Amino acid sequence: MVALRIVTHVLDLCSLHILNSDRVSIHDLNIYGDFNTPNTDGIDIESSNNTVIKDCHIDTGDDAICPKTNADGPLHNLTVTDCWIRTKSCAVKLGSGTYADFHSLHFERLTIVDSHRGLGLQLRDSGTLNLLFLICSTKPLLQS
Repeated sequence: MVALRIVTHVLDLCSLHILNSDRVSIHDLNIYGDFNTPNTDGIDIESSNNTVIKDCHIDTGDDAICPKTNADGPLHNLTVTDCWIRTKSCAVKLGSGTYADFHSLHFERLTIVDSHRGLGLQLRDSGTLNLLFLICSTKPLLQS
């Protein structure tokens, strides 16, 4: 198991990229990217299973949380909770890589600020989307 806690990461043109992994836990991560720069994804989770992202602060100009799949396999059991997100693009975007299936994705208690889209689906390859997708919040999901 890989665990990452209480880290501040300032982006140039890259993101935290979780690739072909199993049992990754990310807590209390702060990601700051240039709000006016494209291609500054916050966290890309690619063909990885059993991933937990919790209590993170993601402030970036591109997609904040991006589940993707490649030819190496599916993405199963992703849980994202209690995160604060500011982005000019999608707070959560599935794709653009969708070569294998997505299953059991859970998003809960996200605070999304200044985003063009809360959820984006870019499913253009051979993968299918079989997901349990829950967004529950006591606050408005999108805030301006």
